[in-house]
Amino acid sequence: MSDQNVKAAQKYLNAMFGGHKDWVKLDEDGKTGTAVMQGIIRTFQIQNGISTITGTVGPLTINTMKKLAIITKMDPNDTPQVNVCLIQ
Repeated sequence: MSDQNVKAAQKYLNAMFGGHKDWVKLDEDGKTGTAVMQGIIRTFQIQNGISTITGTVGPLTINTMKKLAIITKMDPNDTPQVNVCLIQ
């Protein structure tokens, strides 16, 4: 079954990162799964300048996540942070 929110995310990620040499185009079919999860991880890696874009969470990605500022409280009025959205 197709989920419109997943489809919107697939379209957004393809539009935002389609020009990056390490991006792997996502099928815009609204189906979640391995390809979507790898796409989200790739996005995090690209956004954070990780040297090897793999789409998997390895030591470089974990270390980058650990260096992010700690969020103690989120408020709906806060400015959205890309890393927070990707990790969530």
